[in-house]
Amino acid sequence: MNQEILRQMKDIHLPEDPSWWPLAPGWWWLLGMVIMLSCVGLVLRYRYRQRSQTVSSGRDSCSQWVQQQKQALQILETWDQILSRQPERSREILGQLSRLMKRLALDHPCAQYDVAGLTGWAWLQWLDRHHDKKGVFASALGDYWICSCLTEHNPPQHDQDMALIHACRDWIQKQAVQEGS
Repeated sequence: MNQEILRQMKDIHLPEDPSWWPLAPGWWWLLGMVIMLSCVGLVLRYRYRQRSQTVSSGRDSCSQWVQQQKQALQILETWDQILSRQPERSREILGQLSRLMKRLALDHPCAQYDVAGLTGWAWLQWLDRHHDKKGVFASALGDYWICSCLTEHNPPQHDQDMALIHACRDWIQKQAVQEGS
């Protein structure tokens, strides 16, 4: 009888290997974490690159500012010489002086965005706020500057013209000292 029972026995059939698809919930969770961490890494890398570009462009803008500053000082020296020889060009030079100072203020690495819209007394007060000698521009000198740029009836005054050019030169040079400290 044992023999007959043994003959009726068949080999053990192993179940099929489990398929890799569909994934078990643990694998889905792991895949989601990898995707999320990759996205976070990409965002952090993007921010780091943006920050490093801002710092390097800040350095570039500082070197550009120094170049513009040197050019502005050379221009002021030229205008100083022109006014010494041709005082009748006072109105033209004072108008250009105003544009030069505005351009320098706008291009300054630490410039505030409110500079672009300033005119008249507000502009002169802004220059005074960023100068160590308070009240240089918002004084009779600034009044002369505004009047000579806006009206044709204001006769040129050589002393005032030269004082204004020297005040602007002093302002530009003081910005370099403040930038270096």
